[in-house]
Amino acid sequence: MTFGETLSTSGSPLPASLMSRIVSGSEWRTLFAVAAAVLGSVLAFPVPLMVVVAAALIVMLRRTILSAAVLITLVTSMGAASGWAGLVPVDHVSFEGNATLMSDPTSSFGSWRARVRTSEGYFELHASGRTGAMLRQRQAGQRITMSGRFDDVTSKFRDPSKHVRGRLIADQISSWNDGGVVARFVNAVRSTVLRGADSFPGDQRALFGGFVLGDDRGASEVVKDDFKASGLSHLLVVSGQNLAFVMIVLSPLLSRLGLRMRFLVTTSAVVLFAAMTRFEPSILRASAMVCVAVVFATVGRPTSGLRVLGIAVIGLLVIDPLLVHSVGFRLSVAATAGIVLLSRKIAAWLPLPRYLAMSLAVTISAQVAVAPLLIPMFGPMPLVSLPANVLAEPAAALVMMWGCTGGVIAGLVGPEIASVVHFPTRLGLWWVMTVSRIGASVPAASVGFVGGALIGVGVIVIAVARRIVVTRWMMAALTISVAAFVLLSISRPATVVPGEHQIGGATLWRGSGSNPANVLVVSGSSQTGPLLTKLRSMGIDHVDLVIVRSVAPAADRVVREIRSRVEIESVWAPTSSRLESLSPLPEGPVVGGSLRITLTRSNSSLEPSIELMPTPG
Repeated sequence: MTFGETLSTSGSPLPASLMSRIVSGSEWRTLFAVAAAVLGSVLAFPVPLMVVVAAALIVMLRRTILSAAVLITLVTSMGAASGWAGLVPVDHVSFEGNATLMSDPTSSFGSWRARVRTSEGYFELHASGRTGAMLRQRQAGQRITMSGRFDDVTSKFRDPSKHVRGRLIADQISSWNDGGVVARFVNAVRSTVLRGADSFPGDQRALFGGFVLGDDRGASEVVKDDFKASGLSHLLVVSGQNLAFVMIVLSPLLSRLGLRMRFLVTTSAVVLFAAMTRFEPSILRASAMVCVAVVFATVGRPTSGLRVLGIAVIGLLVIDPLLVHSVGFRLSVAATAGIVLLSRKIAAWLPLPRYLAMSLAVTISAQVAVAPLLIPMFGPMPLVSLPANVLAEPAAALVMMWGCTGGVIAGLVGPEIASVVHFPTRLGLWWVMTVSRIGASVPAASVGFVGGALIGVGVIVIAVARRIVVTRWMMAALTISVAAFVLLSISRPATVVPGEHQIGGATLWRGSGSNPANVLVVSGSSQTGPLLTKLRSMGIDHVDLVIVRSVAPAADRVVREIRSRVEIESVWAPTSSRLESLSPLPEGPVVGGSLRITLTRSNSSLEPSIELMPTPG
């Protein structure tokens, strides 16, 4: 009796023959082992080593899936408990010594931060001022000598998925070096690829780094918001898709090699690419899958994609059980499972040319699989993401593949030749940016938790129904019913309540009546990305008045960026502001759209007092 048959006779509502047609017996065993690995990682119970050894001996003697699952649970539970034990707060304040950068520094509210490994464990390093300027120039793999202090708000900055114990604030960085041989080699290759795009305009250069290496530092908040609003944000972070394109580029070479040499070249390329992309969780998943697949191919035992995914997940959780807490890892596994299980079936249903059907099916299956995780954490998914992904994916694939090949050549030659080499890359980036911009301008409509659940249940029901003897008319009726329920669940921007709203470090005042006014008050602490996202979710594409409270450069930048995406009628700013197209400041209180505005002004600041006037009647 197969494992699938065992499950079917243990309370499963589906017949064994049907279950075996959906998922094979070996795949069921793998999924059962994955569940055991996840269970142990979540439980994090401190299992004694002798218990694990005893369980391993039982597995060697009995060789059943149940005994193997118990062993996997015990191993991951023991590892997770050990990992959590290393995340306890530091019992002292000051730190002085060496730290190895495990990530590239990124900006954070006027300071710079990076994940570092020290003698005390892993920490999120924060530096500002001159120390922050020094940290900004460093790369992952480099080592610094520093002095600083541990933040006492440990729980806020603790990140179990990255083994980060808390925050370390750098007071001084006295010296640094390039790290070991491997780190120097990886950073040299990475810098060569990025150097080839130096002639690109600012946003294109930053997006190139995001597409190829998952490094989108320098991209404007406006462009990032376009990608987010159109459902293309996944292109700006490195994923298994990047590694898949690297394998496609290498395939002509690999096809000419023997099995052993192919294994060596493949694993070397995977490790190098994972190091260049800083071992992001999604890349770890993809790298493990490639290694598992190439091992099966080398020993002459090809297997299914679902089983490869399961073995890769088990291996990663045995090595690092706390990886189960990584959002990126969970989304990557879910998306891959959705593609493996659903993409070919969905493509077969679509009455479209094969390439278009497969492209659409991959997008649909990935979105369906991640929806139960994505929507509760990040909110509704934009409907425009489906056509946007279909339109953008071919160009994104061009950028990724050519960036990994032509990008190296472009980095080695001069900028004049590099601009010619990278012409296809720039064309692809322009196309994806155009798609994201148009997608972001489409009126907001999204699928929330209910819609996502209906889509997931609907796809499963239709998939199961196709395995049962039903008439064509019954299938059509079922599909139409599911589609109708999904359409009814589509959410649109809610009506904005009159009054004061805090959004993205700014304040939005909404008037009342038939023609309500929108007044936005910004300051140096306002953030363009969250502000644009919130305005879009509220359905606001027109602001009657923007009031700039100070002459801070950050406030001016926010206004310029918001202006590029939202229609702004008037802007009030301090007299010393360098903003263009400013409206004259009023001499007294102003009433408009049921809002009364009074200003307290100086040469360098404006302090508005705003109140909502009662609507007559």
